[in-house]
Amino acid sequence: MDYLSRRLRSRQRSTNDAQRSQALNLDSVPPAITYPVLTLPVEIVSQIFSWTLVPGGPTSPFSAERKSLILGHIGRLWRQIALSTPELWNVMHLTIGRGPLEPTCIHTFFSRAASLPLSISVNTEFYNNWDALRTTLNAIVPYSRAWGNLSISARGEDLQPLQAIRELPHLESLTLILVDAEDGMLATMFQNAPLLRKAHLAWIGCQRAALPWSQLTSLHLDGFTWNHFGEMLGWTPGLVDLIIGPLSGAIHTPHLPPLPQLRSVIFSGTEIPLQTVILSRLEAPLRVLRISVRGDLAPFALPMAHPASLERLSVDIRSTYARVSASPSIESLNDMSSLRLLKITVHDYDPTASFALDPLILRLAEDAGFLPVLESLAIILLEHYSALHIPFDAQIMTDMLCARWLSGLRHFELRSRRPLPDLDEKAVDLEARGMHIHLETSPTLEVHFNRAEILNPTHSYH
Repeated sequence: MDYLSRRLRSRQRSTNDAQRSQALNLDSVPPAITYPVLTLPVEIVSQIFSWTLVPGGPTSPFSAERKSLILGHIGRLWRQIALSTPELWNVMHLTIGRGPLEPTCIHTFFSRAASLPLSISVNTEFYNNWDALRTTLNAIVPYSRAWGNLSISARGEDLQPLQAIRELPHLESLTLILVDAEDGMLATMFQNAPLLRKAHLAWIGCQRAALPWSQLTSLHLDGFTWNHFGEMLGWTPGLVDLIIGPLSGAIHTPHLPPLPQLRSVIFSGTEIPLQTVILSRLEAPLRVLRISVRGDLAPFALPMAHPASLERLSVDIRSTYARVSASPSIESLNDMSSLRLLKITVHDYDPTASFALDPLILRLAEDAGFLPVLESLAIILLEHYSALHIPFDAQIMTDMLCARWLSGLRHFELRSRRPLPDLDEKAVDLEARGMHIHLETSPTLEVHFNRAEILNPTHSYH
């Protein structure tokens, strides 16, 4: 009996060994070879995870929170890495929809952020759901000492939970877009923020919020009267970057304080007469400017101090459907000898009735002293429905690129709603030598006047 039992056990072991060997043969390729990503060090995987939080644009279906959660659903290893990567948990965009985000979920996220500053944005999707908004604000207030960037879009009265805040030791950037803000509502909320340097304020009413104004270096203002706008500039003598949205009220005898450190002005939806008045009263040598003109570049001949100091310029041209002379189109750029980045956006473009592109391209090709240090040129043509012309001469464009390659031009971008020709052999050769040339045709191409644009270079040419 014992003999038979031993034979059965031996036969079972042999069967198991055969099955195990067969399995090893089927899976003879190690998983690390089948999936090379499994061989990456944890530190590199963690860094890649952090890169997934780069905003995906307004049509992206995944918010920062969902991206963090999805990474933890791939597998056990990825879940462990995600949970131990604080950069995945310190960014939260809260859109108040049909109900508030559970406070326990907010606590779970921020408890994994370790000691990193928190970036939080709170926006209301349904403006009748103020209770949900207040519940969300109450949930984030306990983490106020860790706030690094805060953006809130709400009614002024719903900021009541923030009245309990006393100190904001890590806050660097603040955005307040308010509806029906009463005077005095922001009396004490954000005054103790020693690191605050950047503020975007919209529709906060005629009040002086308790901000550390004197330490601000970047200010974005929307929805103010002209008089209030001038007052706020007086409170911020150290401004370096200024974004100006729509202003209202009379502009007679306007007064602007001196801003000796101001280097960047971005006009976003600001009326052209106001742009003229503001630029004529700024004495600082600007390096960055975004402006709107009508019909042509000729109206850009504004009373600016130190035009030769400009390094980055973006011009929005609004078509007036009136024939203009081609030659003045580029005369306003003659004195900008330090300009490195030029971006021109033509709205309702019609080559027979508005901005002429060929004279600019031809001047760049033939005159090396015109914009001599230009490194980046971007042109966006938003054609009017009746524009059936090819927007430029392809041969002139190629000659310009070849000539400007020797002068330092390294980035050229042309986007249009109409079909654009393919690159010829010379342009392809320039791409092979390092010039970035981007031609794009998109029938649905849109660029909005009122969207603030920060003119940061997309490439480094040093």
